[in-house]
Amino acid sequence: HNTPNDAWVSYKNKVYDITNFINIHPGGRQNILMGIGGPIDMYWNIYKQHQTKYVMDLLKGCEIGELKDYKKEEFENEYENEPVRENKHQIIHKNEPFNAELKKEHILNNFITPEEYWFTRNHHPVPDIDVENYHLTINNKDYTYNDIIKLKNNHITTTIQCAGNRRSELNDIEKTMGLPWEGGAISTGKWTGVWLKDIINIPKDKKYINLYDYENNFSVSVPINTHLFIAYKMNDEILTRDRGYPLRVIAPGLTGSKNVKWIHKIEFSDDEADSPWQSGIAYKIMPNHIKSTKEITPEIKGKLNTIDELKVQSYICEKEIDDDEKFITLRGYATAGKDKRIMKVEVSDDNKKT
Repeated sequence: HNTPNDAWVSYKNKVYDITNFINIHPGGRQNILMGIGGPIDMYWNIYKQHQTKYVMDLLKGCEIGELKDYKKEEFENEYENEPVRENKHQIIHKNEPFNAELKKEHILNNFITPEEYWFTRNHHPVPDIDVENYHLTINNKDYTYNDIIKLKNNHITTTIQCAGNRRSELNDIEKTMGLPWEGGAISTGKWTGVWLKDIINIPKDKKYINLYDYENNFSVSVPINTHLFIAYKMNDEILTRDRGYPLRVIAPGLTGSKNVKWIHKIEFSDDEADSPWQSGIAYKIMPNHIKSTKEITPEIKGKLNTIDELKVQSYICEKEIDDDEKFITLRGYATAGKDKRIMKVEVSDDNKKT
């Protein structure tokens, strides 16, 4: 039972027929095919985002039997070498992989977000990269870390926001997939680095710039005309591991997923990256009639574009009402994607009547 047309897996002591789930797997078809015909416990030991009630309910719907000779295996903890973090300034949504957002009071305290406050979005264990053996491959040419930092540097300031920021409010309407971010999956940094166009000529006859992180655990694509920045410092300090050490991509105005950390390979292509985060269903807006991954047909998936540019976002962090209730003081943030500007902010407390 190890072919795409007859695919069984086991998890712990149960056996599941996942044949009909392969093409709608949020993590992509290729990733799920790695596990067919055997236990998936070793994969889920790394990809711990599977260990939620939503996923377990999906799996239960595929259950067909039980292993009589099941023996529990012990796996190495892939998250033993995580960075040391100060978590007092953050709301932690998941420890493995680590995902945390700013508390509201820290969003507004500083325009440039200090490292210890930064929101963190990880999909896998954080790599511990030996910079002496590290290289960045751009269009099949290798560059060492020293090659990059010796180039003429530039400074840019950008705000990075997770595409799922404020998802928790959507959950008040109807249950969604993904982490329940409040309003703190957003941070602003001053970056030091080099523009990609100053490292290599970017061909105009290709459609995409494909970006791959260390060991190709995460990959996405951006349009070929996107201005990308290769950063090695944030806020005048060498990048920390959580921020993407030794090098990361900064994609001004694009969603957080396009700002790839631990960048390891950049290629120019007519085809987008074949990954769950680009060609799969992650980072896509579904039609409102789609309520489950089971309803996403290949035809529907083929019509959906992956989110690139951030849209207008506004969020109230603090509200103060004076003693005689004549004045309300609001503090918050408003952002617009790419090179757009916030022209004005309107506030209503009566559902937009005034």
